[in-house]
This record gives sequence, C-alpha cells and structure tokens, in this order.
Amino acid sequence: MSTNISLDGTQAIFTYAFKDPRWKMKFFIGTLIGLLGYIVPVLPGILLLGYGATIMRQIIVDNAGPSLPEWDDWGTLFSRGIKMFGAMFIYFLPVTILVVGGYVLMMFPMFATVFSENRYGTPSSNLVGFQVLGMFGGMSMFFIGMFLSLPISLFLPPAIAHGVAKDSFAAAFRIKEWWKVLRANLGGFFTAFVLIGGIYFILIFIAQMVYMTIILCFLLPILLNVLMIYMSMVSAAAVGEAYRRGVEKLTSTPVS
Repeated sequence: MSTNISLDGTQAIFTYAFKDPRWKMKFFIGTLIGLLGYIVPVLPGILLLGYGATIMRQIIVDNAGPSLPEWDDWGTLFSRGIKMFGAMFIYFLPVTILVVGGYVLMMFPMFATVFSENRYGTPSSNLVGFQVLGMFGGMSMFFIGMFLSLPISLFLPPAIAHGVAKDSFAAAFRIKEWWKVLRANLGGFFTAFVLIGGIYFILIFIAQMVYMTIILCFLLPILLNVLMIYMSMVSAAAVGEAYRRGVEKLTSTPVS
C-alpha cells in the first residue's frame, strides 16, 4: 500500500530519477528532445508529456514506485502525450483567451493612437475615451485570467492523473470521478502542488544565476531543458502518488 507523501516519500520523489542505472542516458535523450523543440514545434513537448504520463501510470496503474521508463515506445509516448496536451489546452483555454485578449486590448489603443494623430502630433480627442476604456478593460481581462489560472492549476493535477489512469482523454473531464479522488486525498494533492511550485521557483532561481554568469549563460538553453525535464519527472511522481493514495482511501472507506 502507498503512504502519504511524508518526509521520506518527498525525498524519494526528488531523488528517484538519479537511482536509475541509466539515468544519465535518459536525461540526455530527454534533453535532446527538449532542444528539438526550438526547431520543431509542439511534437517534442508532446513526447515529454507522454514520458511524464508513463511515469504516472507506473505509480497509479502498476502500483509501483516512481522510476524512469525507457525512451523506446514512441507511439505510446505520443498517444499519452497528445491526450495530456489536449486536456491541458482545453482547461487553460479560458485563461489564454482572457490573458491574450486583455493584452491585445491594452495594446490596440496605443497603435490606434499612432495612426490617428493630427498634424500637431497629438491623438484625436475622440480616441482618449477609447484609450482609457481599452486600457481598463484589457487590464481587467488580464488580471481575471491570471486569477482564474490559480484554481485551474489546483484542479488540473487530479484531472490529468485521472485521464492518465484511465488512458482516456475524455476521463480528464469526468469531474465527478476525479473530484472524489481529490477530496479523498486533498492534503496529498496540496502537498504535491506545493512541491511542484517550490521546485519550480528553485529551478528558476538557478537559471537566473546561470544567466547572470557570462560564461555559463551560453549553456542556458541546455540547462533549462535539463531542469524542466527534471521538474516534469518530479511533478509526475508527486501527482501520481497523490492520485494513487486518493484511490486507496476511496476503496478502503466503508460504504454507508
């Protein structure tokens, strides 16, 4: 039986990747795929998502500890990755529309001013109100979108894990099913969320330090890929453990 993400469990989630005898080669392949993303759009990211989904399935479905799978079953990696990508895209679509729309609405009055200046170089008076309205409306949309991203980020892990567990794109949107798992192990999912957020800020700090170093900054694209791959491994393991524990609590709870 799995246990909650305790101190020992947390340490295992952070270190399991380096216990694989072939971890250097697996990191190397993942880094190459990540670097390929600078040339080929979308596909490398889908493969990396599929790799994370495979780590998750080992924990949830196979009831095994976190480990690094081989980079060999490319069809399965793509299939799992495209399902994760599609679910994440749809869940964050409202945020994307609000943030991008707000940004465009804020910028549009500035461009409109340039093309509507009179001969004295000042904007037409009838555009002043439009500028104010555009800036206010755009900022409002932008901040609403950013605010909305927080609850979506909290609910996305159990939804994605449910889709991975069922190997189904549609399962990620069967809210009643994954909501039960989330409620059963709310503390575990919150711990996973904190772990993911914490390691994200640590890795960003490391990247900033490297960026400020003249010599090492040339290695920043490679380092960023290594750090992001490591973060995806930790995230997949943390969410997988939280989901598995939630399922175990549901099945062990007597039906009233």
